[in-house]
Amino acid sequence: MPPGTAAGDTRADGGDGATSSVLYTYDLAPTKKQGRRWGAYNVFTLWANDVHSLGNYAFAIGLFALGLNVWGILAAFALASVLLFLLLTLSGFMGHKTGVPFPVMSRIAFGIRGAKIPAAVRGIVAIAWFGIQTYLASAVLSALLIAMFPGLRGLDSNSLLGQSTLGWISFLALWALQLLIVSYGMQMIRR
Repeated sequence: MPPGTAAGDTRADGGDGATSSVLYTYDLAPTKKQGRRWGAYNVFTLWANDVHSLGNYAFAIGLFALGLNVWGILAAFALASVLLFLLLTLSGFMGHKTGVPFPVMSRIAFGIRGAKIPAAVRGIVAIAWFGIQTYLASAVLSALLIAMFPGLRGLDSNSLLGQSTLGWISFLALWALQLLIVSYGMQMIRR
């Protein structure tokens, strides 16, 4: 049994213990059917979160400001939602069928060393999107706090790197909250 695994493990590593520490970790191991806990509801909520987010709403406002009419924006969002759903479904099909995660599956097309590139790109996009979502949510939280507690307006009058003191407090509070949620692992995110 590889280091870091427990008795009753649901990973399908073959059990022979002959694994390379460079190519194998617990997180990269294939998952047996009974170890998979994501169902249709979890995938739907992930998709809904991708579609209904502050970033998308800000983008829609930008399209509206550029002169696109409401029906054009709705059609663009409907098309983007369908495309996102199809692409997420296609990218997850093989992983669901085999229990192999994306970084390992990309070794088929890119090789052992080359697979690090799409995995890194995916990670960079996730980090950037995390920052964008946190920034937009902090802007909404700051506006909400000022509306609820007008005395906080004084914290919103200065600027440091494009954010006011209240903006930084909101950003760091939301960042810490999201980090806390993520630190509990994928099962917490799934719920």
